[in-house]
Amino acid sequence: MHLVSFYVMRKQSSFSEDKTDLQNILSSITENRTPISILLDGIQDDRNLGSIFRIADGARLKHIYLYNCSENFKRKNFKRTARSTQKYLSFSNIDLDQLKQLATTQSLCAIEKTNDSTPYKSIELINPTILVLGNEQFGVSQEILDLCSQCMHIPMLGVNSSLNVATALGIVVYHFV
Repeated sequence: MHLVSFYVMRKQSSFSEDKTDLQNILSSITENRTPISILLDGIQDDRNLGSIFRIADGARLKHIYLYNCSENFKRKNFKRTARSTQKYLSFSNIDLDQLKQLATTQSLCAIEKTNDSTPYKSIELINPTILVLGNEQFGVSQEILDLCSQCMHIPMLGVNSSLNVATALGIVVYHFV
C-alpha cells in the first residue's frame, strides 16, 4: 500500500503531467541560463552526444553548437542517454565562418591537453564563454584550437592520459557552475 501511495503522489507531482507547470518551468530555465555554451567539434558517438545534452540541461547551459558532428536524434543510443533533453535545449549546427564570427563576441576555451593548456582549476572564465570539446579519438581540431583564447585540461594522475569527452565536460562544467 505504501508503494502504491508513493507512486500516485509522485505521478501527481510530476511537472510533465501538467503542461502549464512545464511551460512555467521551461520559461524560468530559459530566462536563467548559465552564460556558458558548448561547441562540439566532430563528436561522433551517439552516447557521448546524448550525455553531453544531459549535462547541458542539468547545468542550464546556454547553447550547444555542433560542428562536424554526427547527429541523429532518432538513434536509440542518443535517445537512451539524452532522455529527451534535445526538446528543451537550444542547439544548432554551425560552420567555420559562423564560428569565426562567434569567436569575436565570445571567449572560446578548449578542454584539451596541449603544450600551452592550463589545469582547469586555474582558469577563470570570461563570460560569455563557449567550452570546446573535440572528437573522441582526435581531440579538438587545429582549425578550432586556433580560434580559442585559452585551453584547459584535467590533470590525469593514472596511466591513461584522457577521459571520456562527456565525463570531462561534466567535471569542468560543474566546477564553473
